[in-house]
Amino acid sequence: MGQIIKILQLLLFALLILALIIPESYLILSITLSIALFMYFIFLFGKQDVILEFIVLMAIVQWLISPIISYEVFDKIPLMAVDARSYFDIILPSSILFSIAALYPFSKRKIIWNKNPKVLFVTTLMITLGFINYVSLPYLPGAFKNLAVNFNYLILIGFFYIFFIVEKYKTIATLLVLTYFLINAAKSGMFADILVWGFFFFNLYFQKKNYSFLFKLSFITISMLFFMPIQSLKQEYRQVIWHQNNKAGVNKIQLVTSLYKDYMLNPKKIMSAGSLSSYNGRLNQGAIISKTIEHVPKSEAFANGETIVRAIKASILPRLLNPSKPKIGGRHMYPRFTGQKLLGKTSANISPMGEAYVNFGPLGGAVFMFCFGLFLNFAISFCFIIAKKRSNFIFWIPLLFNSALFLGRDMHSILNSMSKTLFFIFFLYWGFRIIFKIKLF
Repeated sequence: MGQIIKILQLLLFALLILALIIPESYLILSITLSIALFMYFIFLFGKQDVILEFIVLMAIVQWLISPIISYEVFDKIPLMAVDARSYFDIILPSSILFSIAALYPFSKRKIIWNKNPKVLFVTTLMITLGFINYVSLPYLPGAFKNLAVNFNYLILIGFFYIFFIVEKYKTIATLLVLTYFLINAAKSGMFADILVWGFFFFNLYFQKKNYSFLFKLSFITISMLFFMPIQSLKQEYRQVIWHQNNKAGVNKIQLVTSLYKDYMLNPKKIMSAGSLSSYNGRLNQGAIISKTIEHVPKSEAFANGETIVRAIKASILPRLLNPSKPKIGGRHMYPRFTGQKLLGKTSANISPMGEAYVNFGPLGGAVFMFCFGLFLNFAISFCFIIAKKRSNFIFWIPLLFNSALFLGRDMHSILNSMSKTLFFIFFLYWGFRIIFKIKLF
């Protein structure tokens, strides 16, 4: 495995040099990078934790591959605000530097399993707290909702405890969690958690097995085919629920299952040019990044680190101590750095890559992305240092990196979510120790 890691690092450095020397070869370099990262991800999947590898792979898809599809395949749909050469001259070197820093093997991320049936009481308590919070969340004051939402994830973390440590009641726990996912997705119209926590589960599960490369490749390919209808049906589902405001008393769970069944039985709906274009458009973070390149510095000066400093301060200080703390969601930055207003309740973010550019320009932005990759690498390496002494901490790592799995948010959203989650885990750990005299991990 060590040789494969070394080969990847050498390849990344070679791609970086080629991107700087012959920038017009951005197409082949971007495709080579994505294929290499995908094969590397498949190789490591099941051998060690691959959260970082997944983050990097998805970022490359959003920043490079999806824009390539927009430029080369769906070129008649004007998603990209600048020409391809202007875009990739800036984004390709930054993406490679981010990949180098994030994937450098500072530590081993191998899970140490520790079976312990005695944690069943802890697990039951966590799941109970999670469901109580889930039911009561709509009635909580707005100031408490953002923090309280983390309690919902105790249902999933408790499920991990049962499935991987207790190993009793697996079937009941699995059915319970699948029911929760379906109801929650149907009620909210937000289906991302299915993909995110599905990945987190199989990231753990495959490390207990010894599957071949071909099996892992087949599994991921089939999983992508099952998730494509979910991405396709979201827009149709939201039109029925949100536009009609549920006045007709639509059964949301029945609607979701009906739409999913319809898409699965009619693959032409998924594979049509319109569906593929729409899917690529939602995936294409480069479309927003290209707007920042077109707008900054022509119409808006570089921020020179302003939004980064603000994001760090906001993630450290709670709103009580920092009344001017901006709200997350990107609505304050998107109009400023793209020159376009967001209509209604539409939410959009310029992503860490876009934020790196609007603050520091092409060169400084590339350096920042390298530093951001190091930050993610150090953060997860530190988590596994804790997990070596407290093995059950591995089940809390997904919650900590939940907001960073897809880098479509801005730095404030990512850092704020990670800091609040860290506080939540710390609060819960000591709460359980003091009140129940037990350790969570």
